[in-house]
Amino acid sequence: MLAAGIAKTSTGSVLIGDYDPKVQSVHCKRIAAFVAHEAVEFAESDFRPYVAYRAALWNVDGRRALAHARLLRERLDGMHEAFAYPLIGALIGMPEIVVLDRPQAAYAAQIIAVVGSLAMFSTHAGAVAARAFAARDELRVIQA
Repeated sequence: MLAAGIAKTSTGSVLIGDYDPKVQSVHCKRIAAFVAHEAVEFAESDFRPYVAYRAALWNVDGRRALAHARLLRERLDGMHEAFAYPLIGALIGMPEIVVLDRPQAAYAAQIIAVVGSLAMFSTHAGAVAARAFAARDELRVIQA
């Protein structure tokens, strides 16, 4: 969570890239995109407003973000919006690492495909979920 800029240091300095998470957390979150475990209630009609919000948050051109988000949504076809939208929102910021908190094992192949060559850090609720994500190239994935 510190790497994703969600938890902030209380003493000393920990930089993520060139940014201090104490004062520049949005920049840190853009470098290390965090996707929480908890499902968020979304409907298909929330897609455009959600993408616009995340584009503004990451300071990404809205049209480019929407086009990128639509491609990601196609690749995540069949994944419930509650899990797909937070992942899409994280990826439109073009992060360097994607931090997944206990991602759904049922969607492992789709998540791995959309994360692509980005670094991925994921925690898992159990061995079955960890194995679902183990198919990814071991040089690019760190599992805790």
